[in-house]
Amino acid sequence: MAAEGSLQDFLEEATCSICLDFFQDPVLIPECGHNFCRGCLTRSWGTSESEASCPQCRQTFAPRSLLPNRQLARLAEVARQCGGHPGEEGGSLCSKHREPLKLFCKDHQTLICVICDRSREHRGHSVIPAEEAFQEYQIKVEDCLKAQKEQKEKIATYKGDTEQRVQEMLVSIDPMVRIF
Repeated sequence: MAAEGSLQDFLEEATCSICLDFFQDPVLIPECGHNFCRGCLTRSWGTSESEASCPQCRQTFAPRSLLPNRQLARLAEVARQCGGHPGEEGGSLCSKHREPLKLFCKDHQTLICVICDRSREHRGHSVIPAEEAFQEYQIKVEDCLKAQKEQKEKIATYKGDTEQRVQEMLVSIDPMVRIF
């Protein structure tokens, strides 16, 4: 029962809050950390170039610097392979055996049932419980978000330092310009 709830959580993590479907070309808004399909976000923003806002938290920002989220794209692909749809209750069934997909084959990067696990196709493969695979992917996504946040902070610091140097140069050039 707990695994079913976790599978539902997994499917929700891989779902865009705009289109309510699995992410397609997911991007991260660095200013607030929320993720959306690139197409959904572009349509949401329209053609206005002045100011953009996050559809989820409404935080506004000037530039539209979106970061591709490859880990989330992989997570969405795994969710698609589950055969379920966002918001569906319960787990998905194996298309071959009509059994619950409770295992994850690391070699094929797909969810499988216990019968598939014993088949020739997956014999000798690294297979873990679906719940464990979900937790591994969740950790990878969180690590990626943390790294992207750190990168954003470094860029902001660099930008601030550069702006300060430009101001200092303008101040030092100003007396020279007055001479001419």
